[in-house]
Amino acid sequence: MANKPIYVRGGSSRNLFAVRVVLFVLVPAALLFNYYVSTIALSRDIKSIVFVHPLGWSYHSETTAVPNMRRIDYTAQGIADAIARNHAVPLFLLSKYPSSEKRPNPLIGVNAYDLGKDTPPTPEALLAANLARVQSDAGGKLEVVEQISTLPLATLPAARVVLRAPGKPLDRMTVYTVVAGHLSFTIVASDASSGEDDVSADLETFLANVAVD
Repeated sequence: MANKPIYVRGGSSRNLFAVRVVLFVLVPAALLFNYYVSTIALSRDIKSIVFVHPLGWSYHSETTAVPNMRRIDYTAQGIADAIARNHAVPLFLLSKYPSSEKRPNPLIGVNAYDLGKDTPPTPEALLAANLARVQSDAGGKLEVVEQISTLPLATLPAARVVLRAPGKPLDRMTVYTVVAGHLSFTIVASDASSGEDDVSADLETFLANVAVD
């Protein structure tokens, strides 16, 4: 792509920090499982992955990215180089409102993880390990609203779970794990289960526009 990589720093609000923590918590330890095979989606190495952020949302990142209008493009090699130093890397956060606004702020965050050279695990196995770790760190206070289910995302195998944090303004957390060969991606959305901060429609649009090469 002709655009040169740019470096964008996001806000330092409490919301952004919380989701950075969530993304790191959701990074699993390396696990060995049987190779996942589906007639709908096959785990495979990819050359690149593209995300399109929802209209009106703000983009935040502390990693080098190549935004092109609303497209956020990454090459697999660029991701591999970034996570080679840290094993996992938060790619970016999207917020419904500017981080300067002092209000609960729905977020969508994406990170990448290196699964190593062993046989890639299934996305549901990764997500189950993540969920157990998150529940442990949260003292079992998170409710599982929708159990782990499998589905294809951008033609790749993926798994999804929906959690609820009772008493919080943004009480819902939707988590997707996607396996692409020896890379995995975690997509976390934090929003309200009802009202103006229910961003399920924006999340569906975001997921529908993920593309891989």
